[in-house]
Amino acid sequence: AGTGLQALRIPADVIGAVLNHKKAGITSRYLHHDYAAEKRAALEVWGNRIDAIVSGRAANVVAIGDRGGHE
Repeated sequence: AGTGLQALRIPADVIGAVLNHKKAGITSRYLHHDYAAEKRAALEVWGNRIDAIVSGRAANVVAIGDRGGHE
């Protein structure tokens, strides 16, 4: 999911929040924003991407095992 969100241009800090990564060291003491709205928006974008893939609307989807006619 992280790589997919990154490909959709979701900011790294929001991806970290979606994946429930914790801030390391002293940063965890000072930064307490929960990113709820940002996570909701990111997951909506991700859900739309998954829907596009599943429904066949995604232009860059290649079936597993399909080499585009090249063997």
